[in-house]
Amino acid sequence: MAWQQSQVGIRAQGDLLIIYDLNKNERIAEHVISLEKGRVIKCPSHYRDKEAKIAELASQVTFLVGQELGEALCQQLKRTEPKIIRDQLLALITILKAITVGEMPLLTDLAQRQGLTASKIEQYLDAERQARSKGRDQDLLADDGHPLPALDLSAYRKLGHLNGQEVTHGAA
Repeated sequence: MAWQQSQVGIRAQGDLLIIYDLNKNERIAEHVISLEKGRVIKCPSHYRDKEAKIAELASQVTFLVGQELGEALCQQLKRTEPKIIRDQLLALITILKAITVGEMPLLTDLAQRQGLTASKIEQYLDAERQARSKGRDQDLLADDGHPLPALDLSAYRKLGHLNGQEVTHGAA
């Protein structure tokens, strides 16, 4: 916020309170003057530095997963959901506190995906946890824990087709 913690001028004009920049004599905001005696009206968003909170949350993310991965995750979330980045970072921190070392390779891969949100990260991690609990994916991981490259199955494309005609097996 440009005028946060700076000196501003205030002027009453009719039923409005005009707030202006003292240096430029430029109008910053206006508020309706309350007619209730002794009532203090505050707007909470005027008193918090949103960027400082976002920076604090981003540093918590980097603390949990390391500088490079943390910055990549934060950037993807910010690109996808810039208006609700604070909520996305809070959700991500909750997710990261429950992550295991074996899930780090997946998280590294997810950090490179466009359109990433905290809920998508959670969905991918849940899917991996379910697959592991059912014994799947164990043979699809290399010794370092990263997924093996996809197999080229294009040679099997013509199976089931004979000279361009479809072949069925069994009773027709």
